[in-house]
Amino acid sequence: VVLSSVVGVDVDEFLWKIAAGLGANPSITASARRLWRDIEDQISSNRYLRISTVILLDDVEEAETEVLASISRLLQLDASDDSQLTLIASCEENRTHLLGQRLHDACDLRIELEPWTADEVENFVRASLAASACGPDLFTPQAVARLFELSEGMPRRVQQLAQLALVAAAAQDLAEIGEDTVDAVSQELSVSGLS
Repeated sequence: VVLSSVVGVDVDEFLWKIAAGLGANPSITASARRLWRDIEDQISSNRYLRISTVILLDDVEEAETEVLASISRLLQLDASDDSQLTLIASCEENRTHLLGQRLHDACDLRIELEPWTADEVENFVRASLAASACGPDLFTPQAVARLFELSEGMPRRVQQLAQLALVAAAAQDLAEIGEDTVDAVSQELSVSGLS
């Protein structure tokens, strides 16, 4: 499994990340030709060994034109009936037109993620905290409700706000995160234009 965001990544870095993620151990100075050969060899080897290859790409609507062309080429590397290659790309629904017709046509399945409910946001926050070094009750119920309200249930936004609230709490040495901390980080995101 290879996971990569394509925001701000040029084609050389993109190819290097895919080759490295597939276990090809590419040189940092490898040429695009060499990287393509490494990627193709790894995908072919996995197919013959009946090992599934999954490439997960995030923020594809932000990809450079050359990176989008490389994603299309990746899809062609294992077009056989016994293909073991799966490529999953995430994109904001209102920006899919930026992917181009070739990627639209290559898409076998489109899934629109619905916003989370308040209960799902609470479960996500509690499970994430339980899996970390933090206690599962670090966020007050009011803070979790505010996360849901400000994020409108959008998973990426929930995670972003929660992570920033954790950083703010650590910087201020807070014992718990209240809705005021969530409001502060949300306002900071809005002011900086990152939301």
